[in-house]
Amino acid sequence: MSAALAQEAMGELEADMAELQGILQELGEDIQFVSTELTRMESVRVRQHVGQDGILHLEIPVGLTDREVEVMVIYQPVQVLMATTSSLAQLYGICADDPFRLDDQGISEALDDDLAGAFD
Repeated sequence: MSAALAQEAMGELEADMAELQGILQELGEDIQFVSTELTRMESVRVRQHVGQDGILHLEIPVGLTDREVEVMVIYQPVQVLMATTSSLAQLYGICADDPFRLDDQGISEALDDDLAGAFD
């Protein structure tokens, strides 16, 4: 939406709100519209730890002060990946039972060219 269209829409909204407030006053309703400020929804992704009490505590600076905000929380447990360490000694012999085929053709020229300099 362009700035001009947004400004026009805001003007129409303010006019509609003023008209509605006049109607409500005629009906004896005491309702005041405070602000027509348009704000956009912000999305914040955080990774937090849930303690032993099972309660998630969030402290998220949002850049607003002295205002009501609507908050929606969607949580997803993080998959824990276990790191394993392997030593070279643990890998020794793992291919011992694999049948390696040896032939009399040697290394092909195309393969030899592709590997040139790979092990320098």
